[in-house]
Amino acid sequence: MYRRRDYLSGSVSFPNGNAQLRTDESFNLYLNEEHHIGVSPLLGISGLGLVSSIPLDYMHLCCLGIMKKMLHLLIRGSTVPNACGSVRVSKSQIERIYNRMKIITKCLSSDFSRIPINDYKTFKATEFRQIMMYTGPYIFKNIVSQPVYNNFVIFNILMRLLSCHTTVYSQNDYAKSLAKYFLKTFCDVYGKGNASYNVQSIIHLVKDAKKYGVVDNFSSFPYENYLQHIKKIVQPGRAPLVQLYNRIVEERECNITRGLYINFPVLYGCHSKGPLQSSILNKSILQYSTLIMKLFTI
Repeated sequence: MYRRRDYLSGSVSFPNGNAQLRTDESFNLYLNEEHHIGVSPLLGISGLGLVSSIPLDYMHLCCLGIMKKMLHLLIRGSTVPNACGSVRVSKSQIERIYNRMKIITKCLSSDFSRIPINDYKTFKATEFRQIMMYTGPYIFKNIVSQPVYNNFVIFNILMRLLSCHTTVYSQNDYAKSLAKYFLKTFCDVYGKGNASYNVQSIIHLVKDAKKYGVVDNFSSFPYENYLQHIKKIVQPGRAPLVQLYNRIVEERECNITRGLYINFPVLYGCHSKGPLQSSILNKSILQYSTLIMKLFTI
Protein backbone atom coordinates (compact mmCIF):
# COMPACT_ATOMS: atom_id res chain seq x y z
CA MET A 1 0.00 0.00 0.00
CA TYR A 2 1.04 3.65 -0.14
CA ARG A 3 2.19 3.70 3.44
CA ARG A 4 1.95 7.11 4.96
CA ARG A 5 5.00 7.37 7.20
CA ASP A 6 5.30 9.56 10.24
CA TYR A 7 8.46 10.28 12.20
CA LEU A 8 7.66 10.29 15.91
CA SER A 9 10.28 10.40 18.67
CA GLY A 10 12.98 9.50 16.18
CA SER A 11 11.13 6.41 14.92
CA VAL A 12 9.36 5.68 11.65
CA SER A 13 5.73 4.82 12.35
CA PHE A 14 2.71 3.88 10.25
CA PRO A 15 -0.37 4.84 12.30
CA ASN A 16 -2.72 5.28 9.32
CA GLY A 17 -4.86 2.20 8.71
CA ASN A 18 -6.74 3.68 5.74
CA ALA A 19 -3.92 4.57 3.35
CA GLN A 20 -4.40 3.79 -0.34
CA LEU A 21 -3.46 0.23 -1.27
CA ARG A 22 -0.52 -0.39 -3.55
CA THR A 23 -1.40 -2.61 -6.54
CA ASP A 24 0.59 -4.58 -9.11
CA GLU A 25 -0.17 -1.88 -11.68
CA SER A 26 0.88 1.02 -9.47
CA PHE A 27 4.08 -0.84 -8.56
CA ASN A 28 4.92 -1.54 -12.21
CA LEU A 29 4.30 2.12 -13.09
CA TYR A 30 6.47 3.40 -10.21
CA LEU A 31 3.66 5.65 -8.99
CA ASN A 32 5.19 5.70 -5.51
CA GLU A 33 8.74 6.74 -6.47
CA GLU A 34 10.19 6.76 -2.96
CA HIS A 35 9.37 3.06 -2.64
CA HIS A 36 11.70 2.12 -5.53
CA ILE A 37 15.49 2.06 -5.54
CA GLY A 38 15.97 0.60 -9.00
CA VAL A 39 14.33 -1.65 -11.58
CA SER A 40 13.55 -5.08 -10.20
CA PRO A 41 14.55 -8.02 -12.44
CA LEU A 42 11.39 -9.76 -11.21
CA LEU A 43 9.34 -7.41 -13.40
CA GLY A 44 10.39 -9.54 -16.36
CA ILE A 45 8.64 -12.65 -15.04
CA SER A 46 5.32 -13.03 -16.82
CA GLY A 47 2.30 -13.46 -14.57
CA LEU A 48 4.13 -12.51 -11.37
CA GLY A 49 2.46 -9.67 -9.49
CA LEU A 50 5.04 -8.04 -7.26
CA VAL A 51 2.32 -7.05 -4.80
CA SER A 52 -0.41 -9.68 -5.13
CA SER A 53 1.91 -12.68 -5.64
CA ILE A 54 4.23 -12.01 -2.69
CA PRO A 55 2.33 -12.54 0.58
CA LEU A 56 3.50 -11.47 4.01
CA ASP A 57 4.90 -14.08 6.40
CA TYR A 58 3.11 -14.19 9.73
CA MET A 59 6.02 -15.91 11.48
CA HIS A 60 8.18 -12.79 11.12
CA LEU A 61 5.35 -10.26 10.96
CA CYS A 62 3.21 -11.40 13.91
CA CYS A 63 5.26 -13.79 16.06
CA LEU A 64 8.76 -12.28 15.87
CA GLY A 65 7.36 -8.84 15.07
CA ILE A 66 4.16 -7.73 16.79
CA MET A 67 4.07 -10.26 19.65
CA LYS A 68 7.71 -9.66 20.53
CA LYS A 69 7.18 -5.90 20.40
CA MET A 70 4.17 -6.12 22.71
CA LEU A 71 6.15 -8.13 25.26
CA HIS A 72 9.04 -5.67 24.99
CA LEU A 73 6.73 -2.72 25.65
CA LEU A 74 5.15 -4.52 28.61
CA ILE A 75 8.48 -5.42 30.21
CA ARG A 76 10.90 -2.73 29.03
CA GLY A 77 8.56 0.03 27.87
CA SER A 78 8.05 3.51 29.27
CA THR A 79 6.86 3.92 32.85
CA VAL A 80 5.12 7.20 31.98
CA PRO A 81 1.35 6.61 31.83
CA ASN A 82 -0.59 7.78 28.78
CA ALA A 83 -4.31 8.35 28.18
CA CYS A 84 -4.93 4.60 28.55
CA GLY A 85 -2.90 4.30 31.73
CA SER A 86 0.40 2.58 32.43
CA VAL A 87 1.67 -0.05 29.99
CA ARG A 88 4.81 -1.36 31.67
CA VAL A 89 4.27 -4.09 34.25
CA SER A 90 6.10 -4.38 37.58
CA LYS A 91 8.45 -7.18 38.65
CA SER A 92 5.71 -8.71 40.79
CA GLN A 93 3.33 -8.71 37.82
CA ILE A 94 5.99 -10.39 35.66
CA GLU A 95 6.37 -13.04 38.35
CA ARG A 96 2.60 -13.63 38.37
CA ILE A 97 2.58 -14.03 34.59
CA TYR A 98 5.48 -16.50 34.79
CA ASN A 99 3.72 -18.50 37.51
CA ARG A 100 0.71 -18.85 35.24
CA MET A 101 3.00 -19.98 32.43
CA LYS A 102 4.38 -22.69 34.74
CA ILE A 103 0.86 -23.88 35.55
CA ILE A 104 -0.06 -24.07 31.86
CA THR A 105 3.13 -25.98 31.03
CA LYS A 106 1.71 -29.08 32.73
CA CYS A 107 -1.06 -29.17 30.12
CA LEU A 108 1.07 -28.38 27.06
CA SER A 109 2.99 -30.47 24.60
CA SER A 110 6.66 -30.91 25.53
CA ASP A 111 7.54 -29.04 22.32
CA PHE A 112 6.91 -25.78 24.20
CA SER A 113 9.68 -24.65 26.51
CA ARG A 114 8.98 -23.06 29.89
CA ILE A 115 11.00 -19.87 29.67
CA PRO A 116 10.65 -16.89 32.04
CA ILE A 117 8.73 -14.20 30.19
CA ASN A 118 11.36 -11.57 31.00
CA ASP A 119 13.73 -13.62 28.81
CA TYR A 120 11.51 -12.88 25.81
CA LYS A 121 14.54 -11.82 23.75
CA THR A 122 15.62 -15.48 23.59
CA PHE A 123 12.17 -16.76 22.59
CA LYS A 124 11.81 -18.62 19.33
CA ALA A 125 8.93 -17.94 16.96
CA THR A 126 7.04 -20.98 18.31
CA GLU A 127 7.12 -19.55 21.86
CA PHE A 128 5.76 -16.21 20.66
CA ARG A 129 3.10 -18.08 18.66
CA GLN A 130 2.11 -20.05 21.75
CA ILE A 131 1.40 -16.83 23.67
CA MET A 132 -0.18 -15.08 20.68
CA MET A 133 -2.53 -17.92 19.74
CA TYR A 134 -3.21 -19.89 22.92
CA THR A 135 -1.94 -18.95 26.36
CA GLY A 136 -1.89 -15.14 26.21
CA PRO A 137 -5.56 -14.52 27.13
CA TYR A 138 -5.03 -16.51 30.35
CA ILE A 139 -1.56 -15.41 31.46
CA PHE A 140 -2.31 -11.68 30.98
CA LYS A 141 -5.87 -11.55 32.34
CA ASN A 142 -6.31 -9.28 35.39
CA ILE A 143 -2.55 -8.61 35.51
CA VAL A 144 -1.90 -6.13 32.69
CA SER A 145 -4.09 -3.03 32.40
CA GLN A 146 -7.51 -3.47 30.78
CA PRO A 147 -6.68 -1.42 27.62
CA VAL A 148 -3.52 -3.51 27.11
CA TYR A 149 -5.44 -6.74 27.63
CA ASN A 150 -8.27 -5.71 25.29
CA ASN A 151 -5.79 -4.83 22.55
CA PHE A 152 -4.07 -8.19 22.94
CA VAL A 153 -7.37 -10.10 22.82
CA ILE A 154 -8.24 -8.32 19.55
CA PHE A 155 -4.89 -9.50 18.18
CA ASN A 156 -5.51 -13.04 19.46
CA ILE A 157 -8.99 -13.28 17.89
CA LEU A 158 -7.73 -11.86 14.60
CA MET A 159 -4.93 -14.41 14.32
CA ARG A 160 -7.25 -17.28 15.23
CA LEU A 161 -9.68 -16.18 12.49
CA LEU A 162 -6.82 -16.20 9.97
CA SER A 163 -5.63 -19.62 11.17
CA CYS A 164 -8.95 -21.45 10.76
CA HIS A 165 -9.78 -23.01 7.37
CA THR A 166 -13.42 -21.91 7.69
CA THR A 167 -13.27 -18.43 9.20
CA VAL A 168 -10.35 -17.29 7.05
CA TYR A 169 -12.89 -16.94 4.22
CA SER A 170 -16.29 -16.59 5.92
CA GLN A 171 -15.07 -13.95 8.41
CA ASN A 172 -12.48 -12.22 6.22
CA ASP A 173 -14.36 -8.92 6.06
CA TYR A 174 -14.74 -8.96 9.83
CA ALA A 175 -11.03 -9.80 10.18
CA LYS A 176 -10.19 -6.80 8.01
CA SER A 177 -12.17 -4.43 10.23
CA LEU A 178 -10.67 -6.11 13.30
CA ALA A 179 -7.14 -5.54 11.95
CA LYS A 180 -7.86 -1.83 11.50
CA TYR A 181 -9.32 -1.64 14.99
CA PHE A 182 -6.26 -3.42 16.36
CA LEU A 183 -4.00 -0.81 14.76
CA LYS A 184 -6.11 2.03 16.18
CA THR A 185 -6.17 0.62 19.72
CA PHE A 186 -2.46 -0.26 19.51
CA CYS A 187 -1.71 3.41 18.79
CA ASP A 188 -3.98 4.46 21.67
CA VAL A 189 -2.37 2.05 24.15
CA TYR A 190 1.30 2.10 23.16
CA GLY A 191 1.52 5.40 21.28
CA LYS A 192 1.67 6.15 17.55
CA GLY A 193 5.47 6.10 17.69
CA ASN A 194 5.36 2.33 18.27
CA ALA A 195 3.10 1.62 15.29
CA SER A 196 5.91 0.07 13.27
CA TYR A 197 5.83 -1.45 9.79
CA ASN A 198 4.92 -4.85 11.25
CA VAL A 199 1.96 -3.51 13.22
CA GLN A 200 0.54 -1.68 10.22
CA SER A 201 1.14 -4.54 7.80
CA ILE A 202 -1.25 -6.86 9.64
CA ILE A 203 -4.01 -5.21 7.57
CA HIS A 204 -2.40 -6.65 4.43
CA LEU A 205 -2.02 -10.08 6.01
CA VAL A 206 -5.83 -10.33 6.04
CA LYS A 207 -5.91 -9.69 2.30
CA ASP A 208 -3.19 -12.30 1.68
CA ALA A 209 -5.13 -14.85 3.76
CA LYS A 210 -8.23 -14.25 1.63
CA LYS A 211 -6.22 -15.21 -1.46
CA TYR A 212 -3.95 -17.98 -0.13
CA GLY A 213 -5.95 -19.41 2.79
CA VAL A 214 -4.86 -19.85 6.40
CA VAL A 215 -1.64 -18.11 7.36
CA ASP A 216 0.18 -21.42 7.86
CA ASN A 217 -0.22 -22.06 4.12
CA PHE A 218 2.35 -19.38 3.33
CA SER A 219 4.43 -19.04 6.50
CA SER A 220 8.17 -19.54 6.98
CA PHE A 221 7.80 -22.06 9.81
CA PRO A 222 8.60 -25.13 7.63
CA TYR A 223 11.75 -23.46 6.27
CA GLU A 224 12.79 -22.27 9.73
CA ASN A 225 12.63 -25.84 11.03
CA TYR A 226 14.69 -27.14 8.11
CA LEU A 227 17.25 -24.41 8.70
CA GLN A 228 18.13 -26.09 12.00
CA HIS A 229 18.74 -29.35 10.13
CA ILE A 230 21.05 -27.53 7.70
CA LYS A 231 23.05 -26.05 10.57
CA LYS A 232 23.56 -29.51 12.07
CA ILE A 233 24.85 -31.17 8.90
CA VAL A 234 27.26 -28.38 7.89
CA GLN A 235 30.55 -28.25 9.82
CA PRO A 236 32.36 -24.97 10.52
CA GLY A 237 35.07 -24.24 8.01
CA ARG A 238 35.43 -23.80 4.29
CA ALA A 239 32.98 -24.49 1.47
CA PRO A 240 29.70 -24.72 3.41
CA LEU A 241 27.71 -24.87 0.17
CA VAL A 242 29.73 -27.87 -1.04
CA GLN A 243 29.25 -29.56 2.33
CA LEU A 244 25.51 -28.96 2.19
CA TYR A 245 25.26 -30.37 -1.33
CA ASN A 246 27.22 -33.50 -0.37
CA ARG A 247 25.10 -34.13 2.75
CA ILE A 248 21.84 -33.74 0.82
CA VAL A 249 23.05 -36.14 -1.89
CA GLU A 250 24.10 -38.66 0.78
CA GLU A 251 20.69 -38.46 2.45
CA ARG A 252 18.91 -39.03 -0.84
CA GLU A 253 21.13 -41.96 -1.78
CA CYS A 254 20.62 -43.58 1.62
CA ASN A 255 16.87 -43.14 1.15
CA ILE A 256 16.30 -43.27 4.91
CA THR A 257 13.07 -41.86 6.29
CA ARG A 258 13.14 -41.24 10.00
CA GLY A 259 10.30 -42.86 11.83
CA LEU A 260 9.38 -45.07 8.85
CA TYR A 261 8.67 -48.09 11.04
CA ILE A 262 7.06 -46.21 13.92
CA ASN A 263 3.31 -46.54 14.23
CA PHE A 264 1.88 -43.43 15.83
CA PRO A 265 0.55 -42.74 18.38
CA VAL A 266 3.11 -44.20 20.80
CA LEU A 267 2.25 -44.61 24.51
CA TYR A 268 4.72 -45.21 27.32
CA GLY A 269 5.10 -44.74 31.05
CA CYS A 270 2.41 -47.17 32.20
CA HIS A 271 0.96 -46.33 35.65
CA SER A 272 -2.15 -46.75 37.79
CA LYS A 273 -2.26 -43.41 39.59
CA GLY A 274 -5.27 -41.94 37.77
CA PRO A 275 -7.19 -39.76 37.84
CA LEU A 276 -10.12 -41.82 36.51
CA GLN A 277 -13.86 -41.23 36.47
CA SER A 278 -15.77 -43.05 39.21
CA SER A 279 -17.74 -45.04 36.62
CA ILE A 280 -14.60 -46.85 35.40
CA LEU A 281 -12.62 -47.22 38.63
CA ASN A 282 -13.23 -50.97 38.84
CA LYS A 283 -12.41 -51.65 35.20
CA SER A 284 -9.05 -52.70 33.84
CA ILE A 285 -7.91 -49.48 32.22
CA LEU A 286 -4.38 -48.98 30.94
CA GLN A 287 -2.96 -45.59 31.87
CA TYR A 288 0.14 -43.93 30.43
CA SER A 289 2.06 -40.80 31.31
CA THR A 290 3.27 -39.88 27.81
CA LEU A 291 1.66 -39.73 24.36
CA ILE A 292 3.92 -39.36 21.32
CA MET A 293 2.36 -38.21 18.05
CA LYS A 294 4.16 -37.69 14.77
CA LEU A 295 4.49 -33.93 15.24
CA PHE A 296 4.29 -33.42 19.00
CA THR A 297 4.57 -35.10 22.40
CA ILE A 298 2.27 -34.78 25.42
